[in-house]
Amino acid sequence: MFPAVLEGEGLRLRLLTVADAPAMHASASLPEVFEFTGEIWTLEAMEQFTRDSVSGSAKGTWCRYGIILPDSDVPIGGIGLHNIDLRNRRCEVGYDLSPAHWGTGVMTRAPLPVLAWAFGEGGFNRIEATVMQGNERSGRLLERLGFKAEAMLREYELVRGEFRNYSMWSLLRSEWARRVAATL
Repeated sequence: MFPAVLEGEGLRLRLLTVADAPAMHASASLPEVFEFTGEIWTLEAMEQFTRDSVSGSAKGTWCRYGIILPDSDVPIGGIGLHNIDLRNRRCEVGYDLSPAHWGTGVMTRAPLPVLAWAFGEGGFNRIEATVMQGNERSGRLLERLGFKAEAMLREYELVRGEFRNYSMWSLLRSEWARRVAATL
């Protein structure tokens, strides 16, 4: 279901492999990255995550791409689709990026090929994103991409022993089509 590689402006997205676990762990285990995620990543957990990603992408149930810069094959972050509901043609996008690349525009560009595929060949009508309360950086990214904030999900996830609030965001195929048409 998912393409093995998606090309973007100044970057390439490729499905994760188990060999990517050390690079993904190096980033995901940093406090400023895991602060707004559900867990603290061990190398073993990241190895399992990449194995699950390979299996999930093969089955078409979810995918995670490594964000790759030119002249490299080492991921500096990841982006993918999960919580896929084919009947209702919706899914959720999730992403992370090494802090060394924050503020460089990489994360503004990385979702574009994923969204284009999802609304095109993927056939999705709605793409959702949840953002832990306090993660203003992620909310600003979603706004730049055209997502709309919909609701506050109170005590939505148990994160390191504490229930946390999340905001729900969405982008519809019709909104994406207008955005694409406006750039032509």
